[in-house]
Amino acid sequence: MVRNLHTAFEIVCFTLMLMAFIGCGDGESLPTAPEVPLPPPVEFHNPFPEFNESSVVYQFNEPPVIDQFIVPGMVSDNDRYHLHVIAHDADGDTLTYSWALTVPGQTDKVFLGNKPTVAWKAVAGTRVTVEVRVSDQVHPPVIRRQPIKIR
Repeated sequence: MVRNLHTAFEIVCFTLMLMAFIGCGDGESLPTAPEVPLPPPVEFHNPFPEFNESSVVYQFNEPPVIDQFIVPGMVSDNDRYHLHVIAHDADGDTLTYSWALTVPGQTDKVFLGNKPTVAWKAVAGTRVTVEVRVSDQVHPPVIRRQPIKIR
């Protein structure tokens, strides 16, 4: 405690001596530092003009969800069938659809359409695989496949 008072006393004495030395005791003010010019403001050019301070860039976009994939597991040769997909996007993004058919032993896919429902006529064969891709144009497409046996 004595040491703290001693240190405080030294600080007060030093301050009074400093004030007397620079002339503050007689009502004069402290000398002011010379004015230093400020550097010019830095201009920022936004490299992403589609984003500005009012943009909401912290929200996450969810991929689409396939709620129902309605494809028969077995069909008759030469009959016509409708293939359906019901999907939604939580963010309200516009969905696109792409249907394709793969035959075993072939590398090429047969394009069936680009709507949520497409028509298809079964042709002779033992098995095909139907595929739908649903995309919101933000994420990779969500894919569902279903093998179909043709009798």
